[in-house]
Amino acid sequence: MEKIINFLKKNNIENINKKIDLLNTYKKLLILESEEQNLISKNTIKSIETTHFLDSAFLLKYFDLQNKKVADVGSGAGLPGIVLKILCDSMSITLIEPRKKRCLFLEKVIKSLNLKECFVINSKCQNIDEKFDFVISRAVSQTYKMLNWTQQLLKQNGCIVLYKTENYIKEINFPIDKEFDSIYYNIEEKELKRVLLSFKNNN
Repeated sequence: MEKIINFLKKNNIENINKKIDLLNTYKKLLILESEEQNLISKNTIKSIETTHFLDSAFLLKYFDLQNKKVADVGSGAGLPGIVLKILCDSMSITLIEPRKKRCLFLEKVIKSLNLKECFVINSKCQNIDEKFDFVISRAVSQTYKMLNWTQQLLKQNGCIVLYKTENYIKEINFPIDKEFDSIYYNIEEKELKRVLLSFKNNN
């Protein structure tokens, strides 16, 4: 967890020891459950701490989620939602996931880690009428689809943030009628750059 600890220190995140303990417990649950269902790629199990946890955490470097209401769409194994909740416990997060088996895993994690203001909804996001300050999603679908599916979830001045690689540009072979910001970062030097795409709801 050395890289994550360094990240937490650089970004002035408090109670590091407690948060690392929670991440370690979550890691064990992920590995165990991945033997039963394909939560994460087998190729990334040995690099969970960087490939999944550190990547998820990078959003906190650029966006303030403290005391915000957040939705993680297509949460799957709880990435990035569970990681962000562990590291920023003042926020309220709703993990939206259409697959029942994965929802049961998310509920197990929430109970095991004793996370408060952390909820699971077993549904497609298009069927939800609740409003959020932030809607986030990691490795779910193409950019234009995510915008179409999640726009109705945003409060006024809310923000959609999508985790992508620099290859996201290949998805944009269609007009996007919204302005967006792109933040590039690396978790490993030899890998493709990662990108956080953010879309503000100014309506």
